[in-house]
Amino acid sequence: MWYLEASPQLRLRPSHLLLMIYRYVSGIYQVGDLSALNYVKGFLDASAGGKAATPRRILTVSGHGIGEAEMWLAERFSNAEINAISSRMVDTQLLQFLRIAQAKDIKAVFSEFQRRVGSYKVLSELAADPGLVPYWCDQAQSIQRVFGHANVGVYSDAPHALPESKKYDLIFASHGSKYFSAAVAEKLRSHLAPGGHLAILLPSPDDHADGIRARFANSRHVRDAKQIFENHLADRGYTLTRDVLPHAGLVELAQRREVIHFSVLAPANLILLGELILRSLGEHISDRARLEALNATAAGFKELQIPVNEELMLYIVEAKA
Repeated sequence: MWYLEASPQLRLRPSHLLLMIYRYVSGIYQVGDLSALNYVKGFLDASAGGKAATPRRILTVSGHGIGEAEMWLAERFSNAEINAISSRMVDTQLLQFLRIAQAKDIKAVFSEFQRRVGSYKVLSELAADPGLVPYWCDQAQSIQRVFGHANVGVYSDAPHALPESKKYDLIFASHGSKYFSAAVAEKLRSHLAPGGHLAILLPSPDDHADGIRARFANSRHVRDAKQIFENHLADRGYTLTRDVLPHAGLVELAQRREVIHFSVLAPANLILLGELILRSLGEHISDRARLEALNATAAGFKELQIPVNEELMLYIVEAKA
């Protein structure tokens, strides 16, 4: 295990930098979150008889990183208490870094990361992207402005460890987490205040993996890449756990479902690398093995040029009567 130090008090692991690269190159999950949140707000406004929705307590459960969704909510529900939680420590650790990091700190960790991955051509090129550091400097400033507000807080525990006393008017659980299940949905529902709503955003079921509306993540190219990636890790002694998305249980639980379609303009080979990064971040894998497997897999798909389409399913669950 090795660290990238901006100062003795500020340091990250390579997995944190990979998460930052993923969130920079792949707009899928940010666009998905904001599309879903716009729909949820419209739904809540309509449920309130056309008046603006005013949830007082909001919880977000992230599957891919904390920041964008919480800032969107804070801007639209300025008087609400907002809590954020993730099933992965890498998300909350990165957030804590961004809440205090200055531009020089972000430049320092990326400079060190670029030096460390110099022998990995694909990752080295990405780390040298001229827009990467400015993007995260801007994000850090926005996060410090929003998360410095007294009404925004972050839990370090997993969703199932929430105190029983915590109740929310709105809970937004975003896609991408292998730790999400129908049981977690039931647990979160128990934290709804009377009249509250739980919104759950997940990748749609793989019903048309090779059709005209196929999700990029379910395309043959990505499936092949994930298998190659898993083989590289297996050669190094690591096995990835399988994702199981709880659609069957949620169909019975939800009162409303909505399909969200959109396209991402970023190059397919970068989005593919983002999928691989996200696939492995929650696993206990050595830094070297993860970097080697990512670079070796991505190198074989550098010329990939296909549309990047996404299809997500939004479930809205009401509080128990």
